[in-house]
Amino acid sequence: MQTGNEHSGHRGRMRARIARTGLKSLTEHEILEVLLYYAQPRGDTNSLAHRLLDRFGSLARVLDADPASLQQVDGVGPSVAFLLNFSAQLSARYFQDKTQARPIFGSNRAFVAYIQTLFLAEVREVVYLVCLDNNMRLINCLKLAEGARAEVAIPLDEVVRTAVSQGARNVVLAHNHPSARLKPSDADLRLTQQCLAALALVNIELLDHFIVCGSDYFSFAEHSYMDAMRKSVGLVNPA
Repeated sequence: MQTGNEHSGHRGRMRARIARTGLKSLTEHEILEVLLYYAQPRGDTNSLAHRLLDRFGSLARVLDADPASLQQVDGVGPSVAFLLNFSAQLSARYFQDKTQARPIFGSNRAFVAYIQTLFLAEVREVVYLVCLDNNMRLINCLKLAEGARAEVAIPLDEVVRTAVSQGARNVVLAHNHPSARLKPSDADLRLTQQCLAALALVNIELLDHFIVCGSDYFSFAEHSYMDAMRKSVGLVNPA
């Protein structure tokens, strides 16, 4: 049986190892074990790290899990669940801040790389409006709405009001599908067309609408939906 001093010595050795080599020398369960130190100041966190990985399958899935699911694992209380959930949100915020230094978007790849960071820690459906100037430079990215795990309501007037208030000349809508269904719904299609028409009245162009589902995404522009919608609302002359 290990004593508190033995655990303390182990934790010190793990911290020294990370100081020397960073996380690259640690396995997933060791990374999780160290993270758990800060929710469990004493005792062995190694076995709990293994139980979490056995339950969810990977470090990313542990951090993405909602607090209620986490607390179904033996040994996970409110403090551990909070720490894991907070760590995922902190990571997402870190990546957002790294990419939000007013970047210029010149390709769909850049849009996708930026937008996917918005949903890293989201378990509910949320909607963002990315506001850009004439030169495709980021003005701001704002969360418009959030809802249940599989649905969210987006007021059309809120989309227009937000875009105008930010001085945007171009905008991109983005929302996630936590249900793992990537295909746009009929409601997604209607909303996109309505936003396109309403924004055009105030001289703002809706460039695209992205649906994000994990590492996958669906771009309305890539699938020619935006061009078809522009024709349907009379923003371009039909061929």
